[in-house]
Amino acid sequence: MRDPLVGFAWDALHERYDAMCSRFQPHSPHLEGLGAQVRSDRALYHVLCSRFRLSERLPGLELYEAMLYWKLYAIPQALGILRSFIRANPEQRTHAAGRFAALGAAMPSAIERDVDEIVRLIEHIGSFDLLGMKSPTALPMRTTFLHFRYPTVVPILDRMVLQAVGVCEDEANHDIRVLREYLPFAWDLAERHLSAVNGFAESQVRLIDMALWIVRGQERHRL
Repeated sequence: MRDPLVGFAWDALHERYDAMCSRFQPHSPHLEGLGAQVRSDRALYHVLCSRFRLSERLPGLELYEAMLYWKLYAIPQALGILRSFIRANPEQRTHAAGRFAALGAAMPSAIERDVDEIVRLIEHIGSFDLLGMKSPTALPMRTTFLHFRYPTVVPILDRMVLQAVGVCEDEANHDIRVLREYLPFAWDLAERHLSAVNGFAESQVRLIDMALWIVRGQERHRL
């Protein structure tokens, strides 16, 4: 894996990130249950971070739906997952709410930067049979969930982020072996660029995610 962030313009991070989020819809029906107005991807991110910190037991299925939207809105074909979520009958949603609450209660209050512990939690998430995180290869969504629980520790295993660091194999973002390699690499990047990422509202781990996403987006635009 390579570091493409040498010389990155950190002072323009938010502006460049926002420009890449043109598909975000602040009035999406998937956000109605939040009870909060969010005008951008970053605004929704911070609301989700705040809500996930409120208690040990995660509050309500609407939060999970909003998280799914945040992760999937830029991928039109993936929004079918959300349409299935909305079409579920009340009994199915009640069961899902119970599983989501149980998942929240099963998570430790805090974790360290420990690869084996994070992999164990990722595998444990699968036992709760939640839409979007059922498959053993659903690492992008499972790491998204863990990121909101532990935003200073767990980076999101995103396809574009992996491509930015030179991992371009098909389905790399669904491979637990890639995750095991990427976790310490992302932590090292956060430490390497520590002086540049101070002063932002997001965690160092999240700032690295954002910057790598921007780098790959620009590379694709030039192709």
